[in-house]
Amino acid sequence: LTFEDGSTENQTFPAQIWQAYMNAAHKNLPILDWDTPLPSTRNQMRLYLPGVDCVAELVSGKLPRTAVGTVITVVPTSTIAPVVPVVTSPPTTLLAPPSASTPTVTTVAAPVPVTTIYKGPVVSVVDPGTTIVPTDLNPLTPVVGVDPQQYFVYNCAKGIPANFRTVISAAK
Repeated sequence: LTFEDGSTENQTFPAQIWQAYMNAAHKNLPILDWDTPLPSTRNQMRLYLPGVDCVAELVSGKLPRTAVGTVITVVPTSTIAPVVPVVTSPPTTLLAPPSASTPTVTTVAAPVPVTTIYKGPVVSVVDPGTTIVPTDLNPLTPVVGVDPQQYFVYNCAKGIPANFRTVISAAK
């Protein structure tokens, strides 16, 4: 862009000047790559903006990957089904005299009750909290965030997706 007084204003000249300067500054320097980043020391958090984003806590089911994204858990958790020992004795009949038999111990997994459960995610809408006040200039103020595997963050104006079920849970 050239003005009537002959001055110019656009990106071309600054970019050419910067390129010439940087080419001269980096002449004969080796090309290096970035260092490998250190592994994370904390689990991921889903940041949200209260008033725009709403939050729902997962009650049952699993959040869809499209809602969660790729989540890397730093401290893995594991759950093991309880194993209950059951003491059994051989069957006895009334016609035969009782015999001295020793009871045997059999380990059996605890029975799982059969119920019909909704296959999709079931969530409970929670109070998203408040945002950081504009006058707070402290860089150490915690940012509002939730565990992406336990909470679903959605646009308040659009509401919860149709494939989710909601329940009302008691206040904690």
